[in-house]
Amino acid sequence: MKSIRTIIAAFFAALLLGAGIASAFSVDLTFPNAAGMPVMTYATVNGSLTDVHTFHFNINLAPGLSNDLGGGGNFGMDHFAFNTDLLGQISISNLDPTMWTIQLNKNMDGFGTYDIRMLHGQQGQPRPPRTDYLYFDVLAPNVNLTENNFFILSDSPADNGQGHFAAHIGGFNNYVPGSTFVRDEENPIPEPGTMILLGISLLTAAGFMRKMQK
Repeated sequence: MKSIRTIIAAFFAALLLGAGIASAFSVDLTFPNAAGMPVMTYATVNGSLTDVHTFHFNINLAPGLSNDLGGGGNFGMDHFAFNTDLLGQISISNLDPTMWTIQLNKNMDGFGTYDIRMLHGQQGQPRPPRTDYLYFDVLAPNVNLTENNFFILSDSPADNGQGHFAAHIGGFNNYVPGSTFVRDEENPIPEPGTMILLGISLLTAAGFMRKMQK
């Protein structure tokens, strides 16, 4: 009986260890709201835990996207939006590029209302050139962060579907009107990293069981 309890404890410990490590996500922004635009990967959003109080975001346009869309001299991203259940408890730092304005509770053109929308430049001022990437950290001094604090769907109404993340990409010539908002899937498949860790946990538990049976 004791050995069975040991096996069960090891099994759940392995699962919890895997879940704790996998506080990260990688999702593609694939759904445009502009008529006639293809469903494809426009950008990828990566989020990862730097330490218990710091979550790092890394957003990059898809390789070759400028060629696919006929990007001009000011092709790139100028809005990015995400959700969080920690409004009032977080701050954003280490912006790269640096010229982004933080706005709260803004709609992303049919994708619903997002808790935080980031605008490249200042509203009403001459805008800097669009960019093909955005990096920043979210700091929460009094909270232990996980991906669950950010992997949250936008609020309805969302005529073009809800998303966890959204961006605006403009300055291209292959489609009219030359810009589009894009979002991720409403029900994405778990990222490979999480599935791999879960698989390792299950294999570890199976190894314990085989060893105890000998």
